This record gives sequence, structure tokens and C-alpha cells, in this order.
Amino acid sequence: MEVSITKKYNLDEVLKKLKEITPQKKTRRREWLDKRNYIVGILYFKFCLTEREISELLDIERSAISNAKRHAYVLLEAKDELFMDHTLELSRMFPYKFTYQRTLKNKKITIPISVSQITLKKLKKYKTFKSHSSMSKTIEELVDFSLFVYEHNNYEKK
Repeated sequence: MEVSITKKYNLDEVLKKLKEITPQKKTRRREWLDKRNYIVGILYFKFCLTEREISELLDIERSAISNAKRHAYVLLEAKDELFMDHTLELSRMFPYKFTYQRTLKNKKITIPISVSQITLKKLKKYKTFKSHSSMSKTIEELVDFSLFVYEHNNYEKK
């Protein structure tokens, strides 16, 4: 299964699709597990969510995420036809070249920060407004936007 890995998509699009395909009742059907595991792999490897964050999103045990995150890689490497068939639509919507481990390029670095109570209230309000799954996502978006503005306005120290 060859897919274009240059297609752009974001975390919110993946989470929306996950919500759409999640069955009403818990199931162990292989078709659902293959789709879930493909998305778990993307959440973990591409978007660098932690196992705990993913387990909270899916409302399943963290230990299940620990196994699921590598299934997409293992089954695609083995050219498992059933897995490729079950995840064909997802792989076209969210193409990703899985590796067995996260690359340093994608690894997120933790930077502890201190903010005032006023700033924290504003951050919480913005997080709710944007429907972000974590405060880290909210802060990262705000920092990325600020840096974009900085870079495009050619600010320089004089």
C-alpha cells in the first residue's frame, strides 16, 4: 500500500475521525482494532501524544495503548493484507510513514513555565475556546503563532 506522506492534516482532524468511527459499544472486532491502532500510532508517533493522553482520549487502559501504538508499524512491515484493507481509508486521509520509535525530530521537549493566575485563567479560557485536549497543545499553538508573527515581521534586535 503506497500512500503519499506529504498530505497535511492536523490533530483535530484525526480526533474528529476517531470520534466518527468509534463504535457505540466496546468491541474486539479486528476491523475496529486495526483502525484504532492505526490512529493510536499517528497520535503517538506523529503528534507525540503520551500514552496517558491517548488512553484518556480513548477511555482505555494505558497498557493497551502501549501495545496498540506499534501495531500499525508491525502489521504494515509484515504487509498484513487484512490490516491494510481495514485501514485503507484512514491511510489515505492520514498518511504516515511509521517507524518503530519516535524520531528526535518529532520529540517534544518539556519546558516548565510559571504564569500568573490571570494568565492561567486566560490560557484555560483559550483552551476551552479551541477545544484543545491539553494545556500543552494550547500553549504550543500560542507560541507557534507568536513565533510566526515574529519571523514574518522581521523583528531584529538593534
